[in-house]
Amino acid sequence: MRIWPLYFLIIAIAYIGIPLISSLLNTESPSLPPIGWFLSFTSNYYAGYINENFLFFLLFLWFIAVEEQFYLVWGFLLKYFNNYFEHLCILLLTIYFVITSFFSTPTFPSFYDTINYIPNFVIGAYLAKISLTKTDLFAKIKGLKPSYWIILYLFTLGFLFLQPYF
Repeated sequence: MRIWPLYFLIIAIAYIGIPLISSLLNTESPSLPPIGWFLSFTSNYYAGYINENFLFFLLFLWFIAVEEQFYLVWGFLLKYFNNYFEHLCILLLTIYFVITSFFSTPTFPSFYDTINYIPNFVIGAYLAKISLTKTDLFAKIKGLKPSYWIILYLFTLGFLFLQPYF
C-alpha cells in the first residue's frame, strides 16, 4: 500500500492535469482508457487484451495492478488457509501450469496477464516463509556449497535460454 500515493498521483496527473494543460494550450488531450481500469487495479487486462496504445507513462502501471491483484488474493488465502501454506503454493502453481498448458493461444497468456506471474509470487512467498520460520529446508539451502549455487545459476540461465523450446 506504500505505492498507492504515487500510483494515484500519477493517475491524477494523467486524468486531471494533462487534460487541463491540453485545454489551456488548445491542443488535443492524449488518449486515455476508462479510469475504472486503474481504480480497480485491472489496467493490466486493459493493456493486454483491449488496447495497449494510450498515454505512455500510464502503461507502466500495469505491473502495479498485477501486484495488487496478487496481494489482495494472497492476503485472503493466507487469512483462511495459512495452515495449508505448502498445499496452497502447490495448488497455485498447478493452476498456473494447467491454464498455460491447456488454454494457451496466440492471445493468451498475455504478457500483462496476472496468471503469468503466479510462479514468481508463489516462489517468492515460499522462500520468504521458510526464511522467516527458519525451517530445515532453509538451513539446507543456506548451507549449500558455492559449487551448488554455480550449478543452480547455470541451470537457471540454461532454462531461460531454452524456455521458448518447452
